[in-house]
Amino acid sequence: MIYFYKIIAIKMPTKIHRNRLFFWLAISIISGVACKPYIQVSSENIASTYSDDFVSFLQVSDITHLNDSQSIFTFNLATENFLYQREKQNEPFVASVTVRLLIFDSFNTDKWSDSSSLHLIFEKPGNELNKDYSLLFKAKTGNEYALLISVTDNHKNIKQNFIFNVDKSNNTNAEWFIGSASVKKTGTFRSCHPGDTIDFRYLGMRPDFLKCYYYNDSFSIPSPPFSYENSTSLKLKEDSVITVSKSDTGFWFITDKEGIYFVSSDENMQSGYTIIAIDGGFPEIESHRDMLGPIRYITSQKEYLRIAQSENMAAAIEDFWLKLGSHEELARNLIKKYYTRVVIANKLFSSYTEGWKSDRGMIYIVFGPPNIVYRGSEQESWIYGEENNFFSITFTFEKLKNKFSNNDYFLQRTPVYKDNWYRAVDIWRQ
Repeated sequence: MIYFYKIIAIKMPTKIHRNRLFFWLAISIISGVACKPYIQVSSENIASTYSDDFVSFLQVSDITHLNDSQSIFTFNLATENFLYQREKQNEPFVASVTVRLLIFDSFNTDKWSDSSSLHLIFEKPGNELNKDYSLLFKAKTGNEYALLISVTDNHKNIKQNFIFNVDKSNNTNAEWFIGSASVKKTGTFRSCHPGDTIDFRYLGMRPDFLKCYYYNDSFSIPSPPFSYENSTSLKLKEDSVITVSKSDTGFWFITDKEGIYFVSSDENMQSGYTIIAIDGGFPEIESHRDMLGPIRYITSQKEYLRIAQSENMAAAIEDFWLKLGSHEELARNLIKKYYTRVVIANKLFSSYTEGWKSDRGMIYIVFGPPNIVYRGSEQESWIYGEENNFFSITFTFEKLKNKFSNNDYFLQRTPVYKDNWYRAVDIWRQ
């Protein structure tokens, strides 16, 4: 169920106090205008949300376009991460949370075009768990926007900022779809298990022309940051077309095997709704099979093939980490650190494939969380070290137009990174 914020009626005080009320109301309005902050989204450092120890206030969020002028941001909160307090001994412990939405016409403007907010109070131990809340905002079809969401724990006096791309450039992309409970959403990545029935609603154009295109492609890991090998853009041909059936509440189809399922009413197939059918407990690492792929970044090709082709792959992977750690305790710490980064990469950077296979995932896993992150409409910059410091390393990721995802970024490669890359890999291996 979606809960919209309510406007609470305030009873007018008696005539004696009205002049005083209007005085303070005028002061509040003047102060609010005078102190109105101007924020440029592209200048916000969002590195904290990439930290390996970041405890997010937001649990799941989604953007849906309702019509050509209105859209909605839907979310639920990680209620266990807030501070609960009580004013009196016999009163319950409660959390106090404020969520604010600002929508900008671009990442480079410092004035928002619309805003809304929601104040929530809920009791411990978090009876609001898995409740969906939403904030409406104005956005016209034909444009792309930047969305800034601030979540504040009022008891801790801590605010977290989250930046989202809003794609309303057409009437057929993923943000016009409302997914079902069978679809697991991780960031902007939607996944399910092979064999699941996917039911959904569609609010965009030409619903009678909806088709589901299936792609059975296995994507290789990206090349190192100094190498231009395998650095071409994504070009795919569908393997089959699956029937999309109508139901009383919308549409449905079945994912019978692993791969990409792309639902679209666009005759050019350039925008639509993507679901990845994948085995296992993605985004978590739950098996030795899940552990194998990511170690390619810190192994030679010969070493990796030996592990992958071993008769006992599980033992080969464990032996690999034991050799790096020299004893069990250190090996255990290395495994925890490395695969924690893999899971975070899956949560943050997944697009048409798992996040650990992306350029940002590769850099994140090997180098760790960046110190500074700036995101614009066309690119994202990561700085390791201090800004404008000659010895700092900066990675620039270009945002790609990808019909499967709005979260696909490609590293601008250069030979300058070669020494830094091998140095970072050696740190893992030493």
